[in-house]
This record gives sequence, C-alpha cells and structure tokens, in this order.
Amino acid sequence: MCTLSGKVYIKDIERDFIKFYGMEFLSLFNLNIYSDNTTNWIKYMLRSSRSKVNPMKHILLINYLGISIEDFFIKEIEYKPFGDGPWICLNKICEDYHKPVIKNIDINYNNKKKTAVGSFKCNKCGFTYLRCGPDLSENDKYRIGKVVTIGEKYKEEIGKLLKRDVSIRYISRELGLGQKTITKYAKKMGYMK
Repeated sequence: MCTLSGKVYIKDIERDFIKFYGMEFLSLFNLNIYSDNTTNWIKYMLRSSRSKVNPMKHILLINYLGISIEDFFIKEIEYKPFGDGPWICLNKICEDYHKPVIKNIDINYNNKKKTAVGSFKCNKCGFTYLRCGPDLSENDKYRIGKVVTIGEKYKEEIGKLLKRDVSIRYISRELGLGQKTITKYAKKMGYMK
C-alpha cells in the first residue's frame, strides 16, 4: 500500500477500504469516498492535511489498518519486510549454513517491482545475497534472489574443484550456485578464458 520511502497508494487503499467495510455501511454514516473528488477524506487523512476530520473516520481507518487505537497512538511501527533478525546464512559450504548469524541487513526499495529488497551478508564467510520481500511464509527465508558476492570459502572450493577438472555443471550442483556464477568466478580466478 506504500513504498519504503513513504509514498502512499491512495487508490489501492480506497478500493480495499471500500471492500473491507462495504459501501452500504459507509453510506449509513455518510462516509462515502469519492475517488476523483477534492473532498476525498481518506486522501486528506493520509496526506497530512491540516483539515479537521471526523474522529469516526480516524477510528475506521485505524481499524482497517488492523491496529489497536492504543498502539496507533503509543507504538512506533517499523516496517520489517524480512521479520526480525538474526537471519540465516545460505552459503551451502559455510559452517553457519542455515544458522541465524546475520545480524544486520540493508533494505532498499525496487521501484520497478514495487518491493523491498534485502541484502544479507554473512560475516563469517562473506557470502552476500539479495531477496525481494516481504517474506510471506516461513520458507521465504531460505530463498536467494540473486548472489552478490560468493565469499572466500566459495572461491577456495571452486578453485579446488576446478583443479580436479570437473565440469561447471558438477560444481554448480555440488555448491548450490548457478552455472553462470561458477563460470564468472572461474574466469576471474584465471581458470577459464
């Protein structure tokens, strides 16, 4: 409904708000929403207007957002698309594989995909990966969207396997990395042209 930078998608909220309460209910209290009208009260409330707004409208909006009135006024709500840390290392050859050892992540916003993008780096092995959020299920934390840096342990292992003269496909399966990633690092390390 909004971006990490705070841009609110008013039309989406209006549509869902009407679905949530129903036009019949809103009409009973004369709380109609006129999307193209300059007197659209949802737009006024969400865009920090200085206009006075009926408290009933505030209560309906807070309820629609799924927040208690006490929390709305007291708690500072932080957007956590990947939940609370620590997060797991997804480097198959790291001693901390699948262990929650990543204490900090960087979160950016992808305007094209309209999603949060988390950058996760294991301090032990250096493996860094990106993943789009938010996490919708428990299994999402095991997903790698893109490998940014494989880290020294992977480089060592790729080197060992290349010296054994095994195929890129074999290395890819063994290490759980894509063939393009293996080829890229094999070239960087001077094993391929």
